[in-house]
Amino acid sequence: MARIDRFSLLGALTLTLTPAVAVAQSGGPTRPSLDRGTAVARAGASVAGAEGAEWSLPGGCRVVAQPGAVLRVLHVPQPLQLGAGATVPGYTLIVKSGKVEVRVPPRAKSAVVVVAPRQLSAIVRTGVFRIAASPTQTALANAGGESTYSVAGGAFRALAPSFVYAAEGSSGAERPLVSPPRSIRGKRVLITSGPSAELGKLSWEPVEGAVGYRADLSKDGKALASIDTSGSTLERELPALAPGSYRLRISAYDASGIVSGQAAEVDVRVVGMELPAGAYTDSRGTVRLPRGQKVRFLGAEGLEMTYGGDRFVRAAETVGLYRNERTTVHLRIPGTYDFATARLEPRTVRARIEIGPRRAHWPKDPIVIRVRLEDPSGEPIPASIEAKPRVLVGVREIDVPFTAQGGWLRAVVKPQAGAGPWVVRVSVEDGAEQPLGYDFVEIAKAPPSRQAKLGLPARLETVSSR
Repeated sequence: MARIDRFSLLGALTLTLTPAVAVAQSGGPTRPSLDRGTAVARAGASVAGAEGAEWSLPGGCRVVAQPGAVLRVLHVPQPLQLGAGATVPGYTLIVKSGKVEVRVPPRAKSAVVVVAPRQLSAIVRTGVFRIAASPTQTALANAGGESTYSVAGGAFRALAPSFVYAAEGSSGAERPLVSPPRSIRGKRVLITSGPSAELGKLSWEPVEGAVGYRADLSKDGKALASIDTSGSTLERELPALAPGSYRLRISAYDASGIVSGQAAEVDVRVVGMELPAGAYTDSRGTVRLPRGQKVRFLGAEGLEMTYGGDRFVRAAETVGLYRNERTTVHLRIPGTYDFATARLEPRTVRARIEIGPRRAHWPKDPIVIRVRLEDPSGEPIPASIEAKPRVLVGVREIDVPFTAQGGWLRAVVKPQAGAGPWVVRVSVEDGAEQPLGYDFVEIAKAPPSRQAKLGLPARLETVSSR
């Protein structure tokens, strides 16, 4: 790497007086700009907001500040002669406190000059460079790439990848970056019938020299959450996740606050179950399906599945009950042994129907109908299933109002005019038009003239069946 013999904060400020170097590219920024997060101006600097702040620099560089970091990004570049050939425009970043990261892609057309407390400065040519400044210590770290640093205006020297220079008081020294965790243990595939799912307990082996760990969760390259912990476990600190694909990174950091150059990374998948009308999830988390219905998986693209066996195939978009019996489906990320399980069972909710009296006659006795939902499995009836009775006299549907009484729906059918016989039928469905039960009663009426001839009181013979 080409070196600069001398560079100090005074030199940096002097160079900014030279004409600005044109670095605007097609579609790129023409000056440093805040494009993610928030920052508040304070005493000539910017304070990163609660979600952090991120600046785009002309030429492809980026500056990422952690929440609360105090910094300043100068808008006017200075020409840097980093080797043979043309100069490179350098944008000056002044870090006053907090944690800041500089990202310079391999083909960037600019570089970043860093000025930090305790008379430290650096030039980041490529890669990822981290700065942590506290009241007692300032640390500069090369997390991968080309960078040099200077102490108290002295000669610039290369900072090797995965090394950090930490200054405390009037002294400082280089040391290796803390290593990342080797692996992450915990459920990587989650399945839910609700709008989201929560990650369970995550753990990793403690790292020597680490005083804490950072968990970064992202989706499609966009940061969603960042959690710091002093222990080697996480449980429910991360937000609930909607169906989709996520990336989880666990980094370690040392006493200076500089995180490891690499991180342990895993994919996390959340699969949603879109239930058909009439289906529900019982108290054990089992999906209860009406006959012939199927569950639709959301976010299962690229996963594998099996019906309880050892042979996995590409996950189907929908699954149902095999032979209308209890069915178990396992989902996994290809090549892994961690899987989520969906348990499906037939829905057993039914309607109990009572019609009486069984030996009634018209026009004397009204027919009383009572309907109640029950489940032989002992599971409570979900509020989503509502009994909708339908009453017919003969083939004619009649409008009978039902009222709720002590867990039952009750209605009364008034005696009908005519010679009879009559059949009163009751069928019950739910809101999804799934049948729940059926019953009927037949009412026969003797001819009035024959009764009168025999001198018998009016009487209806009733025959009932189910």
